[in-house]
Order: sequence, then structure tokens, then C-alpha cells
Amino acid sequence: MRNLWVTGVVLVILLTSLLLPTHAQPKIIIRFGHDGGLESLYQRTAQEFAKRLDKELGARVEVRVFPNSQVGTDEELIRTLRGGALEMFLPSTIMSAVDDGFGVWENGFRHVTNNVRPIVRPDDLRGLKPRIPRSAWRQRTLQVYGANPVPMTFGEVYKSLRVGVIDGQENPLAQIWGAKFYEVQRYLSLTGHVYTPAYPTAGERWWQALPPDVRTVIRRVAFEVGDYSRAEGERLDSSLVQQMTKANPQLKVNDVDKKAFVIASAALYEQFAKEVSSGADLIRLVQSLRP
Repeated sequence: MRNLWVTGVVLVILLTSLLLPTHAQPKIIIRFGHDGGLESLYQRTAQEFAKRLDKELGARVEVRVFPNSQVGTDEELIRTLRGGALEMFLPSTIMSAVDDGFGVWENGFRHVTNNVRPIVRPDDLRGLKPRIPRSAWRQRTLQVYGANPVPMTFGEVYKSLRVGVIDGQENPLAQIWGAKFYEVQRYLSLTGHVYTPAYPTAGERWWQALPPDVRTVIRRVAFEVGDYSRAEGERLDSSLVQQMTKANPQLKVNDVDKKAFVIASAALYEQFAKEVSSGADLIRLVQSLRP
């Protein structure tokens, strides 16, 4: 009889523990920073990433997107990431070393805008002061073309163009549109002189502390969003020039002599092949893809 009583008590305790609410694990917050505007491809892609993660991990993970350098410039975001005050960000320039653990997102082919003259050949850049991101190879590129590039954070560019501190800038169409640079520029030259992919980046300590199943989903979703990013970038490239000229009828758009830019870049190819590991192989691969 006593054994039956003990067994009954144990069953009651077990059933009670099953019925009582368990303490939910705190939601994982991913603060995701970038320097693109509200209508930029960066913002569209980051929001798509947040939407897809919410669909798969909504009860456990929340992505909060901060555009327009709200949480810092590229340099500041790297420091913040390392310090643990930010979880992920999308650099506006190619990092010196990258790991494609999250896939590759789209930034796009860069084009030149300025307030002095149309750029048809590299020589047309001679003496101009275009803004560039803080990138040694970007600086070398514009210098080879004869320009005097000015390294500057993305958030400073619009005002600097408006007041004449710089003559122009170079960015993919989606960034030019998102930051409204077309409002304060006279010429848009479709140079396509540099292609820039985008690499979503995460803090190492934060990443390693995540549950393995969450890491797996985040990585997979990031890879999948790469396809969305490229398709959206292609769609924007096909429509944004018309939208810019409609918004600013004073903006003049021109094509360029691409062959002249290729010839002018020969010295850069040689430098890249010498200074970058496997640089020569990469150049040969890219050149083999030319139509």
C-alpha cells in the first residue's frame, strides 16, 4: 500500500512538472549594420535576410537592421564587431581577407558620377577629385586613370558633393540611387570600372557562442539570400538609370570607351599579379570570361 502511495506521489510530481510553463530561452538578437540608404540594395538584401530568418527561427532569433551607418562606419563597425557590441554587418568595401562562410551578396559594378564633365575615356578623369572608400586598390585604380581620389566615409559623401568638397564619386547604381547622389551630380558615366561583391560578416566570438543548429540555419539562409541579392541587383540595374534621370532631368548619362579603360588598367593587372597571392591566376580567370 505504501509503495502505491509513493508511486502516486511521484506520478503527480512528474505530471505537474510537465504542465508547468518552462522558462523560455532569451531571444537571440542580431544587430545588422550597413552604410546603404533605405532604398539601397544593401538594405533590401539585409531586410530579406531578416525576413527569411524570422520565418525559420522567429521564436528564437530576431534581426534588427541598421542602415545609413547608424551604428558606425566600416572601420567603426569592425571594431564594434570585435568588441561584441554588434553581431553582423555588411562592409561597403572588399575586405583584405574574406571567408565566404555566409556566401556572397551583391554590391555591383561601379560607375562614376561628377559635376565637371562626362567621363568617356580614362583621361577624362585627369585632375578630378572623386570620393572613394578607404581601399588601397581603389585608390591605385583611380590614380592610374589620372584622378586625385579622396578617401571618405560613405555617410559624408552627399554633403561633400553638394558643397563641392569633392567633384564626384563612384558606386554601383543601387548605391547611387539609395544615397540620392544623382540629386547633386550633373553627369553619370557608365564606366563599370570595378565590380564589388558584398560579404556578410559576423563577430567570431558571438558566432561560436550560438547553438549549432542556429548557426546552420543562419549560414544556409545567408547563402540563399545571395541569389536574391544578385537577382535584385540585376533588376535595379535595368531600371535605375531611367528613374534617376526622371528624378533629376539635369542629369546626363553616357556610355564609355570600355576598351580604353581595359588598356589603361594594364599596369594595375601587373601590380595585382605581383602583390596578391594567386593574383595572376585570378586575372587570367576573369579575362577568360570576357565575351
